[in-house]
Amino acid sequence: MWLHGKTAPARANPAAVVFRSADVIQEGYLMKQGLRLKMWTKRYFILRLEERHMTLGYYTSKESLTLCSETPIGPGHVLAPGNAAKHPRRLELRCGTKSLVVEAEDDRAFGAWKRALQEAIRWNHAMVPTKDGSFVAYGQQATEDKLNEERSRSEAAKKLREKQRADEAAAAASAASKPKYLPATREGTQCFMTSNTRFEIPSQFEYVKTIGSGAYGVVISAKDAASGKTVAIKNIQRAFDDLTDAKRIVREIKLMRHLQHKYVLGVDDILEPVALSKFEDVYIVSELMATDLHRVIYSRHALSDEHIAFFIDQELYFLTNARARKFMNTEFVKRGPGPVKPLAQLFPDAPPDALDLLEQMLVIDPNKRISIDAALAHPYLASIRNVEDETMATESFDYDFENEKLTKPVLQRLIWDEMKAFHPDAKDDVENMLTPSSEPSRRLSALASTRSSVVVTPVTPAVPLATSTTAASTPGDAPSAHGRKPRASSGGAADAGADAGGSAKAETRQEAGEPAREVS
Repeated sequence: MWLHGKTAPARANPAAVVFRSADVIQEGYLMKQGLRLKMWTKRYFILRLEERHMTLGYYTSKESLTLCSETPIGPGHVLAPGNAAKHPRRLELRCGTKSLVVEAEDDRAFGAWKRALQEAIRWNHAMVPTKDGSFVAYGQQATEDKLNEERSRSEAAKKLREKQRADEAAAAASAASKPKYLPATREGTQCFMTSNTRFEIPSQFEYVKTIGSGAYGVVISAKDAASGKTVAIKNIQRAFDDLTDAKRIVREIKLMRHLQHKYVLGVDDILEPVALSKFEDVYIVSELMATDLHRVIYSRHALSDEHIAFFIDQELYFLTNARARKFMNTEFVKRGPGPVKPLAQLFPDAPPDALDLLEQMLVIDPNKRISIDAALAHPYLASIRNVEDETMATESFDYDFENEKLTKPVLQRLIWDEMKAFHPDAKDDVENMLTPSSEPSRRLSALASTRSSVVVTPVTPAVPLATSTTAASTPGDAPSAHGRKPRASSGGAADAGADAGGSAKAETRQEAGEPAREVS
């Protein structure tokens, strides 16, 4: 392949090209034949040694050394035989369909150039050892090395571009995750927006970053200035809009506070709301975990047998807790039929002890399934078992709150009571916020009191009625002139019964997850 250079622009004092004498193999004037017009021009030629090949270049003159063109002598070059009788001092250097025809001024210059060009071509075909001990032509090796270098530079440039894009994306994500601070509504608090969620937390917490979001809220990490620890704060906005979700949040908080175990995430704090009557957002403070089991399982790093045994051991430690056992037995749902293939075929690389324990744990019948104590004593866990971690609780989880008519005020009160375990000085600002046991009767009393205070003016019917007593007490009365059925003017037992029925229906709707509303 020929590389054709361009004549450098004329300058007043152009800087001369300088080559090391050790790199110059042959130099001198030769007559060069033009490619198109076949005219002869005298040019100064230099054959020089470079890192991986020899390069032949020609210049306008020895004094100016203005480059006209040059080409590296590669494996594809050959020195073609010419008509020695007709042109005894002519040389033709070919590479594919390209050719360079030159002619020396005398026999001495012709012989020197012929030997130099032959050596340059032979040098590319010389056999050299490779890294694996084989031999390859030097020119081929040089070409491959050059291609590898270009490929490496291309890959390095690609990685650099990817890193720059990743850095830009990270910077954009960091800028997007930075909270936007807003005016606080309470003394001693700070207010900011992150992930489209409004946080208002005590000033002692310094925002670190947003960890993630889920179905129930957004979680951030924050530095607690009081303790010096970095904690996780989950904000559940408008927690009581959906009563079914609110009930689950109550259950979650109670379980996290109840299940005291080193392998179970607990509740460090429930931030005090501004008031019970304005209790809408729930903030749960807990220990910050570096990762979770889901990420570990689905990471690209393969889990060793010790990892698997350790995770199973932790789960079983947790289940030695009597509170956890009661909860798991209550929440347990039987799985479907076992795998058709034997476990040894599904997990051919698993140790025999692991397969044996797994086989006993996957029994559907709980009466035949291996017990927690027997599983902990299984040989598969013998190397990592620590009996001191197998603590036992003295009381079971209390499910009594599940039987209450859980309306919004009741759910607010339940989480408020959990919050007061961390903030015992918090005071209720509303005296008539209902407790679970008193709410239905107090609502009926309030409604009956309201009804008795209303004076209803009797409506004179447009048509004569048989008896007013019958009209007032018989179901399916004919409508009055105003399109309404007559009602008892005293607002007594009939109204109270209707209110009781409406209250019961409202309770049923609210328990099913409908928004709470006042029964009128």
